[in-house]
Amino acid sequence: MNPLQVLQACMLLHALTFSCRIDLRELVHNYAVFCILESICVRSNRPLQQDY
Repeated sequence: MNPLQVLQACMLLHALTFSCRIDLRELVHNYAVFCILESICVRSNRPLQQDY
């Protein structure tokens, strides 16, 4: 995923959690965890892509 896709995914998660009326602290926590996991996935995929 490129940075734009990560941003779009985070915004989608943000919208979904709001539509479900989830507590704000939980929203922020989910958003942060999702973005951290996504950044780890992006970083861990970069070396694999460079090997090809």
